[in-house]
Amino acid sequence: MLARLLRVLAVSGLVLVTLLAAAFGFVQTGFAKSTLENMLERQLAGDRGGAEVKGLSGLLPFAVRLERLRLADAEGTWLEVDEARLDLAPGALLAGRVEIREAGAARIALHRLPPAADGPAPTAAL
Repeated sequence: MLARLLRVLAVSGLVLVTLLAAAFGFVQTGFAKSTLENMLERQLAGDRGGAEVKGLSGLLPFAVRLERLRLADAEGTWLEVDEARLDLAPGALLAGRVEIREAGAARIALHRLPPAADGPAPTAAL
């Protein structure tokens, strides 16, 4: 009975590790990165503006690179970011924490603040 339980746990663990490895490998493909770019564009554009997300690369999710990010609304582009990079500590991320090793960009241009969103202002919990 105990041997069977251990065997089931071992097989379950192996299946889980295999699925995680496959998901990690898939995210590194050009197709997945292109799909993520499109998802980011839709999420960032929202109902009132436009977004351009181009050149997602790097070893996701640990070393993210983004060639270009543009956010716009009816009045035009309000934010431009070129050659952005974000490096996270893999061990911390795997432990459920976010530890930023490096974050930056070659160029960030904030032309103006975007219009305020309808509804209450967001709050941050500390």
